[in-house]
Amino acid sequence: MPSANRSLLFGAFFCLLGSCASYTSEQGVENSWGNRPEAAFQSGVTTQTEVADLLGPPSQIVSLADGSAFYYLRERSDGQAYILIIYNDVRQNVRYDRAVFFFDSNGLLTHHAIRDDIPAS
Repeated sequence: MPSANRSLLFGAFFCLLGSCASYTSEQGVENSWGNRPEAAFQSGVTTQTEVADLLGPPSQIVSLADGSAFYYLRERSDGQAYILIIYNDVRQNVRYDRAVFFFDSNGLLTHHAIRDDIPAS
């Protein structure tokens, strides 16, 4: 077998041993806070029950010295990987939608913060 054919066969063999992958992963609660008007959450007026009714159960409930906090989190990661014999490359992009609501000891909203980083689909 000529040297050029052997090199071509050898190169094709190693190309077949490599692989690539693309993936998307989503975790957490559904982002239902992003489409709510800001007036839906009013300090001193909105209660824990109302927030839970509007948004569903939070990802985490944090007990504080003078009240509590509801923490909502949605995570999305996208990635690509190239796995070859002598070279590997993995790239990942992670984005978060999150909202946190702070309540006093009477269960009334004191303040909140919302951040949406995942593009709407």
